[in-house]
Amino acid sequence: MLSAIDCHTLEDLTKVPLENYLKVRGFKGKCMKEILQFIEFENIEDEFEGFHKFKKIYNS
Repeated sequence: MLSAIDCHTLEDLTKVPLENYLKVRGFKGKCMKEILQFIEFENIEDEFEGFHKFKKIYNS
């Protein structure tokens, strides 16, 4: 899914606001949950505005 939206590096990932991922066709609940887990695993939460809001929504 990330290659479909031209994200190949962590820098590419951080350039796109989290809410924009939801505008991509097919990038919904499960994809968002997985990307949030990845961001948390890489410890780069501070690079994403609204990360904690999205985590609360998709991890409940």
